[in-house]
Amino acid sequence: MRNFIGSFLIVFAAFISFLRNMLFFALTLGFVMGILMITILSFFELLGHISSGVYLTPFVLFEKPIWDVVVVVIGGATMWLGVTKLFEGDKKARSNKTKNKEYLF
Repeated sequence: MRNFIGSFLIVFAAFISFLRNMLFFALTLGFVMGILMITILSFFELLGHISSGVYLTPFVLFEKPIWDVVVVVIGGATMWLGVTKLFEGDKKARSNKTKNKEYLF
């Protein structure tokens, strides 16, 4: 019986750790998708202000076009920074992987 309780607690701790990681992933993905959605909606609304009504959206996100410009610039910069950091992390991981390689000859 003692082994069952110990095994159950180990599995339960692993499950709680999994839930914590999934919650962190879901929150991060929600923030990223929210920034992307607001930036894209604001971009199309800005195109609707600039063009002759080709890109009309059925709702108004911001009243004035200057706020659309601000949101598109800040959202684009945020996404650019995120993609740049992602590629830097991949490059660093790849360089560490090649440094630690053991050659046979």
